[in-house]
Parts: sequence; C-alpha cells; structure tokens
Amino acid sequence: MSKELFRHLRRAKLDSVLLLIANAIRGMFGRNEPVTTIPVRRSQGIFHQEGEVTVAAWNLSDLAYLAIRETSDFQTWEPSVHDLVGLCNFFLTWDEDRSRVEFESLTSDEWTLKFAIGFSQKQFWYQELYRIREEFNRQVELLEVIPLEIGSPIDLSGACAAACGFDLRTFRTVLFGLFTVARSQSDITRMIFDGTATNFHPALTAYNVYRAAAMYAADYQEFRDSPLLENHFYVKPIVRSTSNRLIAVNTYMIAKKVADGPFWTIREHDRSNGSQAFVTAFGEYLEHYVEKLLEHCLSPSRFARVPAPKAGEYADWFVYTENYRLIVELKSSVAALMMRRLYPDIQTIRAYLEK
Repeated sequence: MSKELFRHLRRAKLDSVLLLIANAIRGMFGRNEPVTTIPVRRSQGIFHQEGEVTVAAWNLSDLAYLAIRETSDFQTWEPSVHDLVGLCNFFLTWDEDRSRVEFESLTSDEWTLKFAIGFSQKQFWYQELYRIREEFNRQVELLEVIPLEIGSPIDLSGACAAACGFDLRTFRTVLFGLFTVARSQSDITRMIFDGTATNFHPALTAYNVYRAAAMYAADYQEFRDSPLLENHFYVKPIVRSTSNRLIAVNTYMIAKKVADGPFWTIREHDRSNGSQAFVTAFGEYLEHYVEKLLEHCLSPSRFARVPAPKAGEYADWFVYTENYRLIVELKSSVAALMMRRLYPDIQTIRAYLEK
C-alpha cells in the first residue's frame, strides 16, 4: 500500500490535491475536530467492503507536503473527496511503516522520549485550539504591555514596521484579517472585501491582507528544497501554485501566525542584522511576565526572589508549597522546528534538553 500512495500521487494534479486537503483541514478547524472518522465503502465486482478511515489534520498536512514533493500542476488526474480518503488510507500505512523503522533501533528510554516529544510538539496545537488563544494573549502581554511597563529602550513596533511594513499592532490586525479570509475560503487568490472591514480597522484592506499572505506563501520549489521537510508549513502555511494560485493549506498554522507571527518577524529581523538586542530584551520581558504571574496566582508569602550571592550564578525565584521550597530558574528557549514532527531526531531532542 505504501507504493500505491506514491503511484497515485505522481499522477495527480497538484493544485487540485492541495485544494482538497485545504478544504478538509479548514472544515476540521471550524468544527474543532482535528481527528475525524470517515466511513468508506469500496466495490470490487460483486464484492463490497465497508469500513472507516481515521484522518488527522496533521496527517493531511504531511500528505500535502508529500504531494508537493511527488507531483506537479501538469498532471491530469483530479481526485475527488472519496479519492482523498483513499490517499489518506495509503498515507497512514506508509507512515506506520516509517514509524516502525524510526523506532526499532531505539532503547526503551529513547523510544519514550521520542514518542512523547514528537506527539506533544506535533499534535497539541491541533488538538487544543485554546493554546493559540493563550499564546496570542501571552505575546501581546510580552511584546506590547510589558515593554511599556518597564520602559524598554527597544522600539519593537518600529522594528516590526522595518521588517514587514506594518507596526506591531497593525500587523496583528492584518494577520487576523488573513486568518478570517482563510477560514472562509481555501483558495485565497482573490480576496473579496466589501469595504466594511475598514470600519473595524483602516488597515483591513484586500491589499494589506494580500501582502501578509505573500509573506507566508511559498512555491513548490521552496518546499522541495527546504531542510524542514513537512514542517515548512510552520513557516509558510500558504502554497503558491504554478499558476500563482494561493492555497491556504493549513488553517491551524495560519491561526498560529496571528498569535506568534509578530514575535518571529521581529526576531528574524534582529537576527538578520546581526543583533542580539531583541533576544536579550525578551529575557527581561519574560522575567517581568513571570513575576506578574506569581503576583496574580500566589499570595506574597508563597514566593520570593532568590537573594543574589557575592559571586557566581544563581536561580531566580523561590516558590513555597506546604511541604517544599521550589527553586525556579527562568530560561527562554524555543524548540527547533525539526522537533515538531512525529519522529524527531533523538540527537536534536537531547541537544534541546541539554540547553
């Protein structure tokens, strides 16, 4: 069945496959149903088979990557929704074979570590949509509220404007406009705006939303060349076809851009200029953020700053429970994108944990 998957993909018209997948993922997002079971009936002569195929949104996204890798817009077969279910079935068989190879050489501890991190990093954003809302709120607090509270010298809004043409708050608004469009149509090549959106914010024009879409769109060759493989959808969840159609393949990742898009835009702008100023400042923002969390959640007697010693490194906070004194050390570290797959490399996991 693994061979069947690639045989069918190589004869399929790519933009048609991507549009089918985009529609399916968009529907699952709207129903908050990242895993769904689809009844399947197959007929072979006088014999009929009935069964079910379980489809997950992250599997569909990975299938989209395989389709980009294996086919083009110049093929002739345009699959139906029923054909997509069949492709998903073939994909799951291929993925099962792949996972067996991935795990067979590991020790028990390595297997557990790889399994737990792979599934949590890959699936939780799909299964728990509230995480996107919470990440949005956290990012607004960290990048807009706290810098003002502590008098940060860094102009984050100006850095955002230099990177993408929008100040920080406007960029969030335009990204939300892009998400709203992608929630209603998978092919976002033509965005229908009747003018009422500007009543909410003057930046919500078709031109601005299209500019944001172009930032997160990649053509087929960029996907094929990317060392991130299927995880390139984290970076660019919109695919530009050979005929310049813009297909919003992964609604979940577009929603995630509304939450963390400004952070990564500023961070990459800073990094490309050879600066560490934002990374250093973000550590200060995080410290203040955690302090506010402790003040909100605990009484003053339940936490305290760790006193600075005369020399050497030291932790940040004591948190007191009924039986223990917890020592808390704050670190700001983001898992590499290649950990956000079902089968992350064990050495990548160990390098991250050692940090």
